Amino acid sequence: MRLIDERMPDGSRRFVTLAAQQVDWGVVYENVASLAGSRIINFVANGGALKRLDFHYLGNRFLISGQNGHVNLSVDDPQCSDLILYHVSSVICAATNDS
Repeated sequence: MRLIDERMPDGSRRFVTLAAQQVDWGVVYENVASLAGSRIINFVANGGALKRLDFHYLGNRFLISGQNGHVNLSVDDPQCSDLILYHVSSVICAATNDS
């Protein structure tokens, strides 16, 4: 897995993009909830096209969003350490076939 550094209009950083059909959202939720110190803020995963999970982890706010055939992982602070981003990415990729 390779991290990307795409700045979004709101100033956040998109750091990973996955194919949406590969993601098991129930496992994503469980994996994020199992991160020591994580706090889930919002979770939407219904039968519709939009899926999203907002959470805090190690002082950073993350967003996992699924729409238009892709799942994007982003962080509010674009200066967040790549080590933290790799750790979050590995937990999310564990719920996919893209690890």
